[in-house]
Amino acid sequence: MVKVSVIVPVYNVENYLRRCLDSIINQTLNDIEIICINDGSTDSSLEILNEYSKIDDRIIVSSQENQGVSVARNHGIKIAKGEYFYFIDPDDWIELECLDKLYWHAVYNNSDIVLFNSIEHQKNNELRERIYLPTDEDIDYTNFVFDVHYNKSLLLNKFSVVWSILYKSSLIKDNNIKFPRLRMFEDAVFHVETLILAKRISYVPEFLHHYNRLNQNSLQNKTTKYNKRLALFEGIDKIEEILNKYGYYEEFKIRFFKFKIKQNMVNFKMINNEEFKEEFYNKLWKDFTKMKLNPSTLEKLPIELHQFYVYVINFKSYKIYKKFNRTKNLNYVNKPELDEIISDFKEIGIDNDNPESVIVSLTSFPERMYDIHYCLYSLLTQELKPKKVILWLAEEQFPNKEEDIPQKVLKLKDNGLSIKWCNDIKAYKKLIPALKAYPNDYIVTADDDLFYPKNWLKEIWQTHKEYPGTIISSRTRQVSFDEEGNLNDYNDWELSTAKKEPSYLNFPTNGAGTLFYPNSLQKEVSNEELFLKLCPTADDIWFWTMAILNKTKITGVEKPYTQLCYVNMTRELNVLDEYTLWEVNKEGNNDIQLNNILNRFPEIKENLYEE
Repeated sequence: MVKVSVIVPVYNVENYLRRCLDSIINQTLNDIEIICINDGSTDSSLEILNEYSKIDDRIIVSSQENQGVSVARNHGIKIAKGEYFYFIDPDDWIELECLDKLYWHAVYNNSDIVLFNSIEHQKNNELRERIYLPTDEDIDYTNFVFDVHYNKSLLLNKFSVVWSILYKSSLIKDNNIKFPRLRMFEDAVFHVETLILAKRISYVPEFLHHYNRLNQNSLQNKTTKYNKRLALFEGIDKIEEILNKYGYYEEFKIRFFKFKIKQNMVNFKMINNEEFKEEFYNKLWKDFTKMKLNPSTLEKLPIELHQFYVYVINFKSYKIYKKFNRTKNLNYVNKPELDEIISDFKEIGIDNDNPESVIVSLTSFPERMYDIHYCLYSLLTQELKPKKVILWLAEEQFPNKEEDIPQKVLKLKDNGLSIKWCNDIKAYKKLIPALKAYPNDYIVTADDDLFYPKNWLKEIWQTHKEYPGTIISSRTRQVSFDEEGNLNDYNDWELSTAKKEPSYLNFPTNGAGTLFYPNSLQKEVSNEELFLKLCPTADDIWFWTMAILNKTKITGVEKPYTQLCYVNMTRELNVLDEYTLWEVNKEGNNDIQLNNILNRFPEIKENLYEE
């Protein structure tokens, strides 16, 4: 039995084949066989193979019709007789001591698989190191053996390749492992199955292989044509089947989700042909919706993958997805990173003695309490510390009061958070109870699903000092009229992108942060019976109209917040079944409630027209 069978699938690589073959026939390990499968080449590749086979009788040339790299490699496996197998692409090459070092390392450790490093050659003579495991001074890899559980990052990563691995032939033949006949991702499928089945994996931390990224006609690059990218879905399905087949799915499912979403995202973004991109997207939407990832799983994914998955499942049509991406780019917090920071948070986030400080007021309800601590943390880490940060909760919704509140929220009381109780007046709880309890204070509203930058409160307060007799808002819409002088629909009021001078026509969206100075709103503002009748789910409209009735204008900050940072992406895009005012009001409900108020207080419209 020869020591190593080198299996080389060959298709139209006349410009690179000689370098590859030279690197193999000149190996310091002589006891090898070189199995070259000509996959229907139409250039001079076959002639080169025949030429080399006459020079070196270790070269075996076999030809087949063009059937792809998987069939070629499987053909090589069938006729190979080596103790170990090594697969190399015909445009790559290896160091002259490569097989010698790998073979004796494998024998010494009785390895099923030996991993080693590769150098990637890119355009402009750029090199990239492809390293399997980090160098660890405490580990002598000379006689260190492990399996895939040792380092889960070995499975389902961006290096899911076969050409930087030496395989024991019995691992492949005894388990009847074959390369799947796919147009893309065949290496990754083979890689996953062999790593799972390998009981003894070892590692040679040396760069012994050279990966050529310069050949645009290589087997790997050939598969990136538009009509072949759809094979990605089939390849990923095969990987999922393998994980389930061997009972590894539950252990590796988060890695699998990351891998699946990342590969789809990368391939989707690389498509320039709009027609094919729509075809890919349609398949992507069906595939993602079948995954049914829950919020707790999504939060374990990197933000970029989390966002891409949620965007796709929310927009069945590519045209809608594309339009949405152009008009609404959303920012989200990195929760895993914040969890560690918040757990060590010991500062006091309020300043009772600061005469210029203000009260920050917000509300929430039971379904939101599991992640409101991210928002509260951002309010307690402001450059300008508020006098109080008050979370108003309805006694009806929390019958056991603080016993019904998560510990992560209660812990923030040590940092200055105040929790106060009131009647359930829906979203109005963010401001009405504070107006009643602190009539002589400045009150800034906040929303429980936003994460505020550190200069948020400081910027609001600085704008207040410049315009002391107006309401200050971080985010405003511009109230507009049609040609006949009628108010346009609420959804047609554009977000302001620049600072706005005091005006009734600046509509504050209070969740982003709005400062109400003492007595800035008409006294009717606290009439619960009236606002719950006229405007039950549009508190922003109610407070705006109460400002106009009081002859109080609204000013926007210097740099208005056109892009908010959300605590929970899945909630914002309505993946969850959680209640949101946006979902309630999106189909014109804001306009109905505005008309209710205008009919009750016609002088509001008169003030608008005067301006």
